[in-house]
Parts: sequence; structure tokens; C-alpha cells
Amino acid sequence: MPGVPEYVATGSLSYKWWQFIFRLSSRYQSQVWRDSDNTIAVPGSTIFDTTVDFDGKKFKRFPVAIGFGVYNVTDERRLPIQAYETRANQGYTAYSDYGGMPLPGRQWRLSLSALF
Repeated sequence: MPGVPEYVATGSLSYKWWQFIFRLSSRYQSQVWRDSDNTIAVPGSTIFDTTVDFDGKKFKRFPVAIGFGVYNVTDERRLPIQAYETRANQGYTAYSDYGGMPLPGRQWRLSLSALF
């Protein structure tokens, strides 16, 4: 089926220190076929994300949660399309063309939440 990888694996490491939680996660996805004849393949990839979260609910004067994350740390953007037995479909595409993959380039998020 086009757009569905044969293998997907995820992993995560986390470490808690004081009120901080540090996390590194990764996703591996095997090659993806772009067509129903399985002639155009997008190579597999590994994407890394990292986050740091602070939970301040133990502090009555500072009851907030703060988070910071960087996604697609290695900045995977575009990749060559491998077309078998034809040159008509060669070119480049973005990992974001397929479900579960990040938008092209590195992204980050910063969050602030009040805790009641």
C-alpha cells in the first residue's frame, strides 16, 4: 500500500532531575512506496526529538509548567526519490509528505501552563 512503511520503531530515553524532565526520542521508518506498483521508493529515515519540561506545582508561588522542545534535531528535509525501471518519477520530496513524519526542517516549541 503506498505511503505505508513496512517497519516503524520508536524509542525514548528520559531523565528526571529535581523538577526537570529531559527526554530524547527517536522514530525509525523503513522505506515507503509512493505508488501502488511499488516502483517509486522513498528511503527510510530516523528522526530525533528532544524536550525539557519543568513542573512547578510543588511551588505555591510559581505554580506553572514550562516546556521546551526541539523536533527533527538532525534537520531531515528533502530526499531523493528512487524510481525503479523509469526515470519519469525521479526527483525530490519532503519527509512530511508521509504520515507521522515532521515538516521539513527543524521545529521547536515553547509552552507555559498555569497549574491550579
